[in-house]
Amino acid sequence: MFFLGGGVFAFGTIFYGLFGSGEVQPWALPKKTETDELQALGDGNKETEKEKEKDKEENDMKEVV
Repeated sequence: MFFLGGGVFAFGTIFYGLFGSGEVQPWALPKKTETDELQALGDGNKETEKEKEKDKEENDMKEVV
């Protein structure tokens, strides 16, 4: 049984190695919608605002020191 199971797994591995590929297929990619694009733009603006606030706080701390 051990050798039979090993043979089945070895056959599958060799078969995939010869004929398989690791390319992502178009059907596997998530579809982008307008909402997704708008959210991505909105998230980018939020990060920019957060970075500005952080920079301002760092400058304030430098002035105190």
